[in-house]
Amino acid sequence: MQRPVRLSEDQMSAVLAASYPLPADRRSDFLVDIARELAGLPEIGDGALHRVIMTTQRKYFAPPIVEHHGHHKHVGKYGLFIAFVSRHFGLTPGQSSNSSE
Repeated sequence: MQRPVRLSEDQMSAVLAASYPLPADRRSDFLVDIARELAGLPEIGDGALHRVIMTTQRKYFAPPIVEHHGHHKHVGKYGLFIAFVSRHFGLTPGQSSNSSE
């Protein structure tokens, strides 16, 4: 059995705030993973909590890709590059342009 995780009010607020951008059906799993990771730490400081939140949130958060007038928004520069390559060259990430397969 895991030991209880004790968080300050500010730390708990940070965990809950990190769950808000996630899809509602994934928040519970996110909170369980956070608790599991924190239970394995000898001490829970603000820095350790932040690292656990960031690494765990990446597993559950997928930013939306919104196409507006033929342009992708909110995907970052690499997302735009991948969209450009996929559209114009028919390549997917990890696929070589000179592969004969």
